[in-house]
Parts: sequence; C-alpha cells; structure tokens
Amino acid sequence: MAIRLAPRLAPGRVPGVGVARRPHVVTREIVVELRELDLFDQGACPAMASTRRLAAILAADVAGYSRLMGGDEEGTHERLKAHLRELVDPKIGEHKGRIVKNTGDGMLAEFSSVVDAVRCATEIQRGMADREPDVPEERRIKFRIGVNLGDVIVEEHDIFGDGVNVAARLEALADPGGICISRVVRDQVRDKLDFTFDDLGEQQVKNITRPVRVYALGPEAVADLPAPSVLPAPPTPQMTVVPRLSIVVLPFANLSNDPEQEYFADGITDDLTTDLSRISASFVIARNTAFTYKHKPVDVKQIGRELGVRYILEGSVRRLGDEVRVNVQLIDSENGAHLWADRFDTDLANLAAAQDEITGRLARALKVELVADVGRRIDQERAIDPDARDLVMRGRALLLKAGSVAAWREAAAAFERSLKIDPHSVDARIGLATALGRSVADGWSSSVQQDLARAEQLLLEALADANSASAHAEMGRVRRLQNRLAEAKVELETAIALDRNLVGALRQLGQTMMYLGQPEAGIPYIEKALLLSPRDSDLASVYRALGVCHLLLGHADQAVELLSRARAENPRFWYIHYWLAAAFGLRGEVDEARGALAESIRLNPEVNSLSRQRTVQPWGTPQYWSLYENTVNVGLRRAGFPDEMTVTRRLAAIVAADGAGYSRLIGADEHSTLQAFKSILAELVDPAIAAHNGRLVKTTGDGLLVEFTSAVSALRCATEVQAGIAERNSTVPDDRRLEFRIGINVGDVVVEDDDIFGDGVNVAARLEALAEPGGICISARVQEDAAGKLDLSFDDLGEQALKNIARPVHVYRVRRIGLGNQ
Repeated sequence: MAIRLAPRLAPGRVPGVGVARRPHVVTREIVVELRELDLFDQGACPAMASTRRLAAILAADVAGYSRLMGGDEEGTHERLKAHLRELVDPKIGEHKGRIVKNTGDGMLAEFSSVVDAVRCATEIQRGMADREPDVPEERRIKFRIGVNLGDVIVEEHDIFGDGVNVAARLEALADPGGICISRVVRDQVRDKLDFTFDDLGEQQVKNITRPVRVYALGPEAVADLPAPSVLPAPPTPQMTVVPRLSIVVLPFANLSNDPEQEYFADGITDDLTTDLSRISASFVIARNTAFTYKHKPVDVKQIGRELGVRYILEGSVRRLGDEVRVNVQLIDSENGAHLWADRFDTDLANLAAAQDEITGRLARALKVELVADVGRRIDQERAIDPDARDLVMRGRALLLKAGSVAAWREAAAAFERSLKIDPHSVDARIGLATALGRSVADGWSSSVQQDLARAEQLLLEALADANSASAHAEMGRVRRLQNRLAEAKVELETAIALDRNLVGALRQLGQTMMYLGQPEAGIPYIEKALLLSPRDSDLASVYRALGVCHLLLGHADQAVELLSRARAENPRFWYIHYWLAAAFGLRGEVDEARGALAESIRLNPEVNSLSRQRTVQPWGTPQYWSLYENTVNVGLRRAGFPDEMTVTRRLAAIVAADGAGYSRLIGADEHSTLQAFKSILAELVDPAIAAHNGRLVKTTGDGLLVEFTSAVSALRCATEVQAGIAERNSTVPDDRRLEFRIGINVGDVVVEDDDIFGDGVNVAARLEALAEPGGICISARVQEDAAGKLDLSFDDLGEQALKNIARPVHVYRVRRIGLGNQ
C-alpha cells in the first residue's frame, strides 16, 4: 500500500486531515520511511513550546451592535457595561469560568468543565430575557452565544486554535438570545443537563476545514427555563464625604519615539503616587486602579465621580537618550479647571531631584505641608547610577504583571542587575525582596526557606539605609510567611504610619490580624484598601481576604457574597474556590459547596483534605485555628471534604499501551523479551513522555498507562513512540519483534495516590485492544482535537460497542503518522 506524504509546508500553514472509510493499518515500513524523512524532527515544530490544554470555550457577542451604537452610542455602551457587570461576569465566575478577553461588543471565556460552560450560557441568556423590560424590542441588547470543546493554545492573556475559532463560528449561527453548541459539547452534556437542543445538522462555517455538526437552543426555549439567581453588587465601602485632599495620579503619557520606554513613564507615575501619599491628610488612589485609565480618553469629571477624588494629576514624559522632559498639570475634577501646570527639563542623573521639585510644587499648590519627619527615600540615592535606576524602574513595571511567572523572573533579574551596578541601591534591594516574597506567597518558589532568608537580609540592609514604608511592608509579608505574626503586625503598622495610603500594607495588615485570630479587627484595613483601589488589578485578593474574615466570624452570607465576587474577578486561584466551598457549606448549600470544592481540587490536586490545606497554608495562632475549626472545617465537612484523603478528579488525555503478543514472546525467550521491553521504555517511551509533558502513571507488566493535559500532546507522543519502535524493529526478525498497540481517549479521571481510574481510562484501554500491532486507535474527541494540528490521516471505524462501556464509542484508527508545521 502506498501512502502519499504531505509536503513540507510554509510557516504558518496547516496541513489538512483526511478521514477515510476504508480501513488501513499503519505498517512498520511506512513508519520507518517517515522516520528516515525526518518528519519527527522536533526542530521542524518550533511551536511545540506553546502550552496546550483542554477547555470548554464560550464566545458571545451582541446581535446588531453597530446598529444599536449608531442609534444611541453612549446609552448602548452604558447598558452593555451594566449587563456585563451585573449578570455576565458574575455568572462566569459562579460557574468557575475565566474571562479571557473582551472584544468591544462581545467576549471570550474558558471553562474547565463543558457542563459549567453550557449551564453558564443558558443562565446568561435566561437572565438577559428578563432585563430591560421597558426597552423597545428593537433597542434591546441581546447576546448570541456559541460553546465548543477542544484543545486550545494558551499564551499569557489569550487562547487560540480551532477550538476557539469553532466557538466563534457557532456564536455567529445562534439566534439573538439563543445558544449554539458543537456535537462534542452536546455529547458531553446530554445526560447531565435537562436542555433540549435542536439538531441543525452539519454546517459549513467560515475558515473551518470540515463541516461542524451544530445544535441550537433558541430564544423561545431559553425563555421557558427557570430564572437564574444573580449575585448582588459587590459590597464596596462608601465614602460619605470626599476628602479635601483626595487625588489620583493618572498614568503619564509616553511621548518618546521608542514605545519600549513605556515603563519609564510608568515609573515616574509610580514615584509621584508614592510621594503624594506622604502628604499629610492625603487620600491617594492606588496605582493599580489609576492604571485602568491608561490609553483611554480622559473625562476628568467622570473619573472624579468614579473614584471619589477632588483632584487629578496628569502629565507626560519625553525621554531622548539621557535627557528627560516632564510636563505635569493639576485639574479640579468638579469643574475641569486647570489649577496648576509646570514643565521640568532634567537628565537621568538628576531625575530624583526633579521629582522632588514636582512633588514640592504640587504640595504648595494644594496648600498643604509635607510631613516633616518623613524624608524622601530617593534623596539618599541622588548619586545612583542612571542605568541602575533604569533597571529598578523596569523591574517595578514587570512586577505589576500579576500572575505571570515569566514577568516575575524578568523582574528579579532586573533587580539583580541593578544591584551589580550599584550594590547600595535601596530601591533595588526592596524590589528584589518583593520579587522573592511574592514567589513564595504565590507558590512559584522552589526554594522557600532560602528565598525568604535572602528577602529578609535585603530588607534589613534597605532599612538600615532608609526608613522606607515599602521596605517595612515587604518585611511584614516575609514575617507573615515565616509565621512570625506579631512581628509582621509591627512592620505593617510602621509602613502605614509612613504611608497611610499604601494599599498592599493595608491589605496585608488586615490578613495578619485575621491570622492572629482577630478577623473583626482586620476588616477595616481591608475595606480601606478596597476604597483606595476599587479597580485594583488584584481585586480578587482583596475580596478574598475580606470574605475569609467574615467566614471566620460565622457571617456566611457576607462570606459567600464576597468570595463569589473574588471568584468572578479571578477564578484561577484554587484557594478562592476552597474558601467559597467552606462558606457555601457553612450556609447549608451543600451542592454549591461541592462544586466549588471540585474546582479547588482540579486547580490544586495536592490540597485534597483538611490536613493537606493546613500543611500548605500553615500560618495562624491557636485563636485563628479555633475559629477555623468552628467555621471553615464545619462547612467543608458538610460538603464531604475529608480530614485525610488523597483522591481527586481531573480532565486528562489518557494513553493506554500494551505489547502485542507479549505472552508468546515471553514464552519463547523470557530474558530477551524483558530486556527489549525495558530498553524501549528507557530509550523511547520515557523520553517521549517527558518531552510532551506527560506523566507515566504505571506499567502493567506488558504495557503502560500515561496521562497528558492535552490530546494533541498525547497523540504526538504516541506517534513518535510507534515510529521509534518500528525503526528499532527494522533489523529484528518478524517473529521476535516487540510491538505496541496504543489507545487514546479524553475524559474525566479519578486520581488516587499515583493511580488513575474511571470511564476515561477504561475507554482508552478498550481502544488499545482494537489497535493493530504498531498502530493507534483514538476516540472521536481526540480525533477532533488533532484535526488541523497534526499531519495525520485517520480511518473512520464508526461507533463501536466496547466491553463494560455503557455507550458506543466512535473510533478512529491512525493511518498516517507524521508531524506537520504548527
């Protein structure tokens, strides 16, 4: 049998995937030929470094958005924002989803469970049906929603791939107020959700190679569903009187020719925000909230109303080489009047002096005096090398990219380089200590004790040279992570005395009071942090800290409300789901508690019992743990969370393999067969599994079981293993050849200790039994995920009844093994 090999493609092009009905088998000769042609060369696939994972994707847009905007631009925009804020965003958080991005008239969200994604979509559409009852039908905002399931390529703040593209095309097919889903989604939810989707048949959609089987839930069917519950608005503390000296420093515009200098303008903004916080009786909005207005049209009156401030400071920075020009102006937010403006020309070496002058003139313009006993930190560094200061500013900018391990590493490297240039830099020491402390707190550190020890030493050196609020705040974090809570409290109180608007110190002090067993005393500090930075980029952590305080006090309703808001802000933190499960359980909502607990375990399988959580987060006094036992543990035990347990569930791609004719080979030559099997594992299988981020679950005498987080990675690994074995067998007599049969499936697995169980595993094992020696059989889910991503062809074997599997499984056999460009 001859098989045409796909030609090498130009970068960016994706080869087609053929599906044939006639059964063909992968032969050893074909696989060897492919190996010799270098189609398995990893160098040909530079995109393999991309992270892949299985996800349910929800795409939504507003039907007729351009028409609505043309009729009433401002009104439509405000109504859409209200729908997102009051219904859509809370529902996505409630169902453990993550908003990937907003697209003006729509959005993209991902879920770890397809059931959650579909349930979320239906509740959003049902909720929208009851909104705007007084708005004429032709002016109502109506969403169209598409839901798909598949492999996605993950970058820091976005997801890509056919799985996403299909979701977008399904959304375009939906009626206004309706939902369209793919066949694979329908198959996953039909026995779990009581929704009746109409079969629209196969649809040819734009830029998707093959037709997509589509199922629809129309707006009439949605309207017949029960009305969903909606989370109340977040409990933001209200300021009754705007402080006289209240101000926000908007991000300074970068007027340099080089966009790479953006961080420099941001650094000036950060320093001025810090300086103004030292003005006596000032109320200064935190930089994280201020930076949400970056690159947006400025309406000073609206900003003043949103943030509750009287003054707005805005400006620009132009840097050409070592020369710097700073323009700054002070605006009254009540009437938009310009109260004061000035320009400063300086160079990098004298930038600190220029910043002092800006702050001093601004203080005089506001008719207040600087606190006499708090000197400027930067005054002690006037002789600092300009390059070292530049690196400090770059490191600060990188630290603000919340949740990015890569950015954290770059930030730490920038501070290290700054210290090499100027070993006495106070800012570089504080910056590096901050990076180290956050790495421990966020679970990124692989050397916790060493990183905490170094952070402590850097901060002690910084405090010996400068009485810095930031240094005291970071020392407070280090002491908390060391469980030296009384000392942490002193450090954080000192930081706040030096800078009463330091949001991080306020939140940390609230948490420290909580761990000291005094959550009621911690609440006011966290509420002030929320007041100072109501649009903080890490708002999830603020709501989480406030919610846990209420939970420990037995305020179950407030805890559920706050922690649900934290989950809506950022569903990626496992511990938010953990605390929310406890709050639901304490309130007696066991089903909701179990759902939140399942998501916590999915995100962090290690924390699968009460004892494991205490090991991972050991901070707290006996008073704290007493409150914890009477509230958190009560709620979690109601949800079935064990004191000691090692079982969890997760979604995985499972590879099952065994040696074809293994018993016959062992009977003929036991020693040689065992040696050959061990050699294949050591030289081919284990390296391939590691290269594709898999985990060898177990070997079973004549076979093995492996799990992967991506179906594409699993199939790529399997094809490489089969090709390698075929090449080894090219010099072995036919009757002595050791060949594998491989089956691959995607599904939920039960994890216990180091083993996995469940239907997902059972189907993979049955698929393996269907494969020919040297071949691979896969489920329809795996085949759909591989379409367009790997240069493979498949034989469609149709639906097969498999032993001990309740439903028939649609099976494909891999016919051609080779990798194409990604």
